[in-house]
Amino acid sequence: QVSHVLIDIMNEIEGKEFQIQDIRDTHFFVTAMEICRHHLFSTDLAKRVNALLHTGENYNLIGDSYKESNYYRYYFSLLIQTEPLETFMNDTYFQLVPHVYIPEPSVMEELLRSIEGNAAIEHIPLIWSHMICFEQITRENLLNGIVQIMIQSKPAADKIDSTNEEFARIALDMYTKIEEKNENRSKPIVWTGKLLGDLLRLIAKSQDIDNASNILEKLLNEQHKVLGEPDFEALDDYLQLCILKKDPTRAIQCLHYSTEINHHESINLAKKICKEFTLDENQLKKVSFYVGSDTVNDA
Repeated sequence: QVSHVLIDIMNEIEGKEFQIQDIRDTHFFVTAMEICRHHLFSTDLAKRVNALLHTGENYNLIGDSYKESNYYRYYFSLLIQTEPLETFMNDTYFQLVPHVYIPEPSVMEELLRSIEGNAAIEHIPLIWSHMICFEQITRENLLNGIVQIMIQSKPAADKIDSTNEEFARIALDMYTKIEEKNENRSKPIVWTGKLLGDLLRLIAKSQDIDNASNILEKLLNEQHKVLGEPDFEALDDYLQLCILKKDPTRAIQCLHYSTEINHHESINLAKKICKEFTLDENQLKKVSFYVGSDTVNDA
């Protein structure tokens, strides 16, 4: 049975100012907020506790930085789950981050889930910049979370181009920063084929063939370092970009990678290349080498 003693306590002390009499007094606020979050799950009571914390000089009772961080973790986690996202962002996140509180990765993960559930993609650039500032870009769950939101986003018709460009910038920034970190780490971040493929898709959407090609080359040349394979959509999107840019050389490189990982759609990629490009003899030989001359002749 859940105890409601905290409600009785708040009814007695609300609006009052206190001085530290004992070191144990610094446990009150963090414990109260933990009860609001984990036991009572009450947004109203949490806000009453928070108002009391900011009454007079009561903030002196927050305790050390560890208790303060725990206090805000409980507070943020509760509000993310109970308040409308925009209310939380405007009234709490923007007011406290980063000068008062730096959200832990677990809180950022909850926030990303809320952003995804609300299709609130306009917050992604800020959240990515905060992940950089808070040194959270090595957290695989956060990287995958933010990338999936960008991949699955459906921007308004009048914002498609600007959103694609913004997300491509973030994807390229993510790729570049992780590569830079890997150069200086004794234990590098292991790329997954899925994540690299998703970054490739995001960059391809902005028609940036040079940077998209850099990722494809990494997939091709460092297969032994990459865990798993990209979704086929990544290869198909990249091929479409090659067709748009009239670049058969890079299209054939895409086919090369597809056959290297024994993708069952490789023949369809080859047929599309033969149909969309006028290939010279050397290019036709390469396609034949990768998928067999029968496929080239049938195309």
